[in-house]
Amino acid sequence: MEMQAAEKKTSERPKWDNKIQYLLTCIGFAVGLGNVWRFPYLCQIYGGGAFLIPYLIALVFEGLPLLYLELAIGQSLRKGSIGVWNSISPYLGGVGVASMAVSFLVGLFYNTILAWVLWYFFNSFQEPLPWSQCPLNENQTEHVSECIAGTPVNYFWYRTTLNITPDISSSGSLQWCLVVCVATAWSIVYICFIRGIETIGKAVYVTATFPYVVLTIFLGQALTLPGATDGLQYLFTPDWQVLLNPRVWLDAATQIFFSLSLAFGGLIAFSSYNPKQNNCERDALLVGCINSATSLYASIPIFSILGFKATTNYNTCIQSNILKLTNEFSISDQNITLDNYKTWLNYLNSSYPDRVENLALRHCDLQRFLDQSASGTGLAFIVFTEAVTEMPASQVWAVLFFVMLFSLGLSSMFGNLEGVLAPLLDLNILPRWIPKELYTAVICVVSFLVALIFTMGSGNYWLEIFNSYVGSVPLLIIAFFEIIAVVGFYGMGRFSEDIQVMTGRKPNIFWHVCWMGISPVMLLVVLVAYVVVQVQGLRDEGGVSQGDPEHGECETEVQIRMLVKSQGILGVAAWRTRASLMPRSVLSVESDEDKGAGVESDGDGRAGVESDEDKGAGVESDGDGQAGVESDGDGQAGVESDGDGQAGVESDEDKGAGVESDGDGRAGVESDEDGRAGVESDEDGRAGVELDEDGRAGVESDGDGQAGVESDGDGQAGVESDGDGQTGVESDGDGQAGVESDGDGQAGVESDEDGQAGVELDGDGQAGVE
Repeated sequence: MEMQAAEKKTSERPKWDNKIQYLLTCIGFAVGLGNVWRFPYLCQIYGGGAFLIPYLIALVFEGLPLLYLELAIGQSLRKGSIGVWNSISPYLGGVGVASMAVSFLVGLFYNTILAWVLWYFFNSFQEPLPWSQCPLNENQTEHVSECIAGTPVNYFWYRTTLNITPDISSSGSLQWCLVVCVATAWSIVYICFIRGIETIGKAVYVTATFPYVVLTIFLGQALTLPGATDGLQYLFTPDWQVLLNPRVWLDAATQIFFSLSLAFGGLIAFSSYNPKQNNCERDALLVGCINSATSLYASIPIFSILGFKATTNYNTCIQSNILKLTNEFSISDQNITLDNYKTWLNYLNSSYPDRVENLALRHCDLQRFLDQSASGTGLAFIVFTEAVTEMPASQVWAVLFFVMLFSLGLSSMFGNLEGVLAPLLDLNILPRWIPKELYTAVICVVSFLVALIFTMGSGNYWLEIFNSYVGSVPLLIIAFFEIIAVVGFYGMGRFSEDIQVMTGRKPNIFWHVCWMGISPVMLLVVLVAYVVVQVQGLRDEGGVSQGDPEHGECETEVQIRMLVKSQGILGVAAWRTRASLMPRSVLSVESDEDKGAGVESDGDGRAGVESDEDKGAGVESDGDGQAGVESDGDGQAGVESDGDGQAGVESDEDKGAGVESDGDGRAGVESDEDGRAGVESDEDGRAGVELDEDGRAGVESDGDGQAGVESDGDGQAGVESDGDGQTGVESDGDGQAGVESDGDGQAGVESDEDGQAGVELDGDGQAGVE
């Protein structure tokens, strides 16, 4: 009787209308936002084409075997995740429950990202784009000062969209525009999911194919932009040395694992709607290869556009230097161009070195602009949106881009929701007379209410926490026990016979070796390495080990402090850059040329704070866990030090407090190379004065033999002036007395280009941190 009931229940299970619907659904679930904003980032930071080697190895020996196993076991037993593992052994029911819980929690914040995409999509129809310029203040007399201090792109993201709070403990109020967008996103998911695979199968014809259409359109446009070839050359030029870094192999393995959406339970549920006789081996190979090919295909237009953005920023940097040189030397307009800039600079630098030095020209290097990497929300909502504003018909490209992102995310949401609904229906918790539409509606409403936490001012921090701890280690553990369940409990012989019934042949030796040896070992190694990196990162961020008597706090306290003590829009470094050239920024935070303020993602859409590559949430530190600011290696809070913890100012390498020294720790003044205190010497250590080029003691002359003083052309006695005759100290062009300023006369400290006092800025006017 029980067998008859089980057969009857199996026969009543829904079925796909055709094979195309099934394949598109699996491809749509596997191909998600990470293919667009995570994979290109990894290729960029890990040696371009060299990263493909560990990536493909992980695909062959880890990704495809696990994908084949999930599709085969779901098709064979024709149940959701809980039903599959319960039928193998009652002791394994927890594996299915864990998959369902992870799918539910991931769906909460994943759909919130789709709500952000909708918000940007709605605003993309405006002319001009709202993130292309600063808004006016309440009096309509001038632009908002907070926006002027940063950039329009950052202001729109962090203030207009998120209205982010200083830290996670300050919840702030609900952002009603985001509440409406979240409600809209869940409504769309519900409409597409209302009748299960019957409506999903129709929706994926659009959601799974439209992203490829948009990527192709972007590819055609991107390849015509200036700088596109530089971006592609940077992306695919291999750096074979990076393969010696074990972190590369770890990230390649985790990228494959998460990209294929393994262990969520969605793939098991989708395959359970297949007929018994279906070639699941071919399906696994097809889905896995299309997923990886999509990642490569998406990288081409993405980095063509990022190459265009880097070229634009490089040209802007050169143009600013050209303007300074033109004004200083009264050169006619158009005489100095982008093409002959280096020739002019070399000539002027050799003829008038002092005057050129006093201009404080920016260091413009295209490679450094290309090195500036970003991923996740930083790539989608800041870097790419800024690049779009530079493109012709920017509204059209903005609309296409955000529609593409929404389509990618919506297809993935189908899998997340199916991973929740299918196992719950298999458990028969609710009476059978309750329609599935009502059941789905209840899940969506509950999810919407819980997701309201992400629409508050602190929602970005909460999303970061969910993303850090929900979609990482739990999935690795689930996948490991899935292989153990099939190999150890179900039995490879029985599993092979089931596959023979479904496909007409038993799995070959390659699959056997992977399932029984290579794949579980790789998963275990990745899991252990992942946890070790996480723990090491938390220790580095905390700066102390457990029970450190000097600091009087244990590791757990440090982790909690690091988790909540982020400075948000007013004090957290934005995402990490791979270059120190940062022209502009926003709202007292460091940016990486694309002005990402307040939060960074570490490469996979991690919003809210930056972690140091291992999802340590709360604030960026450089290895010592200093909260609220970035330090350079010694945990000095509030300012950046150069390696020795000097607080309040930056020293250059040697603990020179209060001012900048050149390499020997002389306090109060700048020395040139030999530590002469009180004055600058020219290269031979003559104390008390600076010598010129011929060793005249007691005075430097600038070419006119003025005794007792160096003048720069105006004969000011007793001191060196830079052209304005300020006495007693050296100034950089504005006559500020007592200290050196960078061009604007800020006294007491060095500022970077705009006169911010008290700390050194990062090149874009950010006060308080670099």
